[in-house]
Amino acid sequence: MSARGAFAFGDPLPQDLIDSIQRNKIALKGPVATPIGTGFVSSNVRLRKALDLYANLRPIKSLKGVPSRYEDIDLVVVRENTEDLYSGLEHEVVPG
Repeated sequence: MSARGAFAFGDPLPQDLIDSIQRNKIALKGPVATPIGTGFVSSNVRLRKALDLYANLRPIKSLKGVPSRYEDIDLVVVRENTEDLYSGLEHEVVPG
């Protein structure tokens, strides 16, 4: 769905979409941008909360024949998604 198409529903993340993901147990997601200053909560944060996605897994693996700084890398980074900026709970530290 194009960005223009998403706004045809009046919401970049319509409830029908979330219902479909929960019903079918699958979703393909690419980069998601939320329009700034339009009153919409981050679509990424809304997806995490609606689907209770508490961790983000980032597999990292070297590919043979592809030059890189390091070789034989095979690891997974686990990033917790339920607190701080990843949950939409921004905090600004103020002196005093």
